[in-house]
Amino acid sequence: MNKASTREQNQASQSAQLKLSSITLSPQEANNQSNVDVYGQVSNAGGDPVTSAIISAVFKDKNGNPIVTQQQPMERVNVNQKEKGLKPENFLQDPLKPGEAAGFRVSYTEIPPSWNHEPPQLSVLQATVKR
Repeated sequence: MNKASTREQNQASQSAQLKLSSITLSPQEANNQSNVDVYGQVSNAGGDPVTSAIISAVFKDKNGNPIVTQQQPMERVNVNQKEKGLKPENFLQDPLKPGEAAGFRVSYTEIPPSWNHEPPQLSVLQATVKR
């Protein structure tokens, strides 16, 4: 097996170690489009500290059809303080340790007006670990 294949398998296995829950949305309307901050809890079910993650979101229309997919980096936040002005941190400064859970935010932009305003379908596209 070559190095590239091993690296891809490693990234895929690392992304499976992150579990997302307690999803809430904070949409803002601008120029007939929405910018959406997705908040929630992320837990590390793996054996290595996670230093970054890319989260893919599929936004759907009222019929459940996908209208836009975006991938954005996850930021660490205290979700209990989101109304008080958050100071996001990246996971590189404060890795998510094995067995640990933390609040997160992912910001998506320019969501079309046909969006159904339901939480998007989220998946961990890539996670980077510190060994």
